[in-house]
Amino acid sequence: MSGQAEIASWSPDAIGDLHGKTAIVTGANIGLGKEIARSLASHGARTILAVRDVQKGKVAADDIKATAGPDAQVEVVQVDLASLKSVDEFAKEFREKNDRLDVLVCNAGVMALPERQVTKDGFEMQIGVNHIAHFALVRHLFPLLTATPASRIVHQSSSMSYVPGAKYPASWTADDINCVGKYDKIAQYQFSKLANVAFAKETERRVVEKGLGQPRSVVVHPGYVVGQLQEKSAGSIFERGFFNLTKFLPGASQTYANGALPAVFAATSPLAKGGFFYGPKGFYHGVVGAGGVQQIDPHPNPLAEDKTMWRKLWEATEALVGFKFDI
Repeated sequence: MSGQAEIASWSPDAIGDLHGKTAIVTGANIGLGKEIARSLASHGARTILAVRDVQKGKVAADDIKATAGPDAQVEVVQVDLASLKSVDEFAKEFREKNDRLDVLVCNAGVMALPERQVTKDGFEMQIGVNHIAHFALVRHLFPLLTATPASRIVHQSSSMSYVPGAKYPASWTADDINCVGKYDKIAQYQFSKLANVAFAKETERRVVEKGLGQPRSVVVHPGYVVGQLQEKSAGSIFERGFFNLTKFLPGASQTYANGALPAVFAATSPLAKGGFFYGPKGFYHGVVGAGGVQQIDPHPNPLAEDKTMWRKLWEATEALVGFKFDI
């Protein structure tokens, strides 16, 4: 069976025993993150729900245990991805208490906020949470990832990284990256999701170039899933109408459980390869998903395969956060 055929036939039934492994999932109190965490915990992984709201995280943990079993190892730890200080404190505490990290799922995100908002560090909220915070988190946890055999980083991107219009900013200045004075909620979201792809691919490239055995860096998208992110971003009458239509029209969107499958595959399957992009089966590389997983190679957006842009994004992000991420 070819690699693509093996991937196409993959299902959660193929997930092996994950006892002894430790996983972190950001944004795991709702939606995709909770379903990813549920799959990992159900197969024995000690699963840390990295969430902004601890109370909501505890509710999610109870829900996961209700299906994964009372012995499931599910922990809730607070981290605010809109604060680099919080990210640093979370990672520092985790490093002090743990000697391994098998899977880091960079899942949390915000989508197409109607009005421009900024993080506690002054970054535009979408690029700040979706990319910059996860860049910092990966950097801070990288020593543990490199020390854990066969570790993986899973980056949750979006089909919006290749829908027409997805591009990098006009320049790599802080103002352009943070869309100062010219906020376009969709364009900025697309940039943040393209940044997820570029960061994943550049991380993999540097790990391979350095001759490190791990971590593997894999990027995925969930297809079109109607959920809280989409509802919050729907500002106009047209957008709300589209949201309601796709919410109730059979086959127009994925369930959270199906949308989580590419990330679960990337986190657990030996078929998942570092530097590659995976999404659901279905129309237009899985935008309208049909469940399951497919490998999408090359990425449909040529900008996502531009190695020069990978490096420029990396260096620009280092300048924004004020520290180097050397691999």
